[in-house]
Amino acid sequence: MIYGLTLTQPWAFGFALGKRIENRDWLPRGWHDLAERQRTIQLVLHGGKFPVGKDRLEQALYDLDFLLTRVEPSNDKQCGLLNAARAMSKRVTPIQMLKRVTREGFFAYAESSSYVTEFSDLDYGSDQKQWFFGRFGWKLENYQQLSKLIPCRGALGLWQLPPDVLGQIKLALPEVFEGRR
Repeated sequence: MIYGLTLTQPWAFGFALGKRIENRDWLPRGWHDLAERQRTIQLVLHGGKFPVGKDRLEQALYDLDFLLTRVEPSNDKQCGLLNAARAMSKRVTPIQMLKRVTREGFFAYAESSSYVTEFSDLDYGSDQKQWFFGRFGWKLENYQQLSKLIPCRGALGLWQLPPDVLGQIKLALPEVFEGRR
């Protein structure tokens, strides 16, 4: 089963900057023994809609500031993207910047079979330590960016993809889904 996982904004932009840890306050049902059964959850990452309401907007602006001021990119492409975003943020208001990085729809595929609960447990790579904060840090592996955004409304939790959207994702990533049902 392939699940959709919606990220609040601006965290979808964080994945373009190298984020491979997804922080959640919950685990999927049955995940406590996932490692013992050697199961992997297939995820299609979804960028949520522009934040609505004062509290959500304030949180999104705080998170955007974190991305623009405290993230350390791990490669030249990420560095170039972050530098361009930092330069743009000096020319527009924070809300305009948030609107520019917010895109609602599916943007990437990843798999997860493990998580961390403490910062000291994170042996996932030193560049990932900057991304972990919260109760559970889902480790995302085999990350593949889609070449273009696939528009779709999101949902809370892990959710089933509409059949037409799943078909578009499989067409966009044949190397991932070839030979799988």
